Amino acid sequence: MMKAGEGYRRSARITLRPPREARFAEQPSLLLELSTGGARVEHRERVMVSSRSVLRLDGFNLSAVVRFSTALPTLTGIVYHTGVEFLNVPPAESAMIEELLHDEVQRQVGEWEANLNGIHLPRLASGPQSSVQQRYLWLHLTDQGWVRTETSDPNQPLDGIAVFADEPVESIALLCKTYQAADGRSRDYLRACATLAIMERRRR
Repeated sequence: MMKAGEGYRRSARITLRPPREARFAEQPSLLLELSTGGARVEHRERVMVSSRSVLRLDGFNLSAVVRFSTALPTLTGIVYHTGVEFLNVPPAESAMIEELLHDEVQRQVGEWEANLNGIHLPRLASGPQSSVQQRYLWLHLTDQGWVRTETSDPNQPLDGIAVFADEPVESIALLCKTYQAADGRSRDYLRACATLAIMERRRR
């Protein structure tokens, strides 16, 4: 059984594409990111940091504590993006989370490889989408290190790389490390891959 604090932000979060319908704090929610130790959800009603509730998804319930909650504007009002840590996850639920994450990673890797090779896979049926306007991060590599700029522009900067603003911080850190160590040709390749990933997600 995983105990509180053991997995929170120590295991990589996966962005679910599309998000999954769920319930958190007894309100309809979207599950945006998931790891074995926690999750990020979108919902309409405010929750308090350090409060405890239950995340209900696909037949299993996970007790969780709120670690942060951010109010974000949308065209129809305010929504909250809330990060939670799972508490005392039973072995059966832990196995279900790991299976869900494994399947999601395999699917996303398959789509990425297909896009890279010019293969168009059948598109999944449209699922729920976040109400927040899509934002991007321009990651600029300068002589002083990395500079991040949030923007609504999905194009790639000349001095770095662009990704979705909701990418997990672990993925962004790995991408920056890989880009910084790469030569010019490899950096162009990474930018091309990032462009394909953005184009594919915007089509959904």
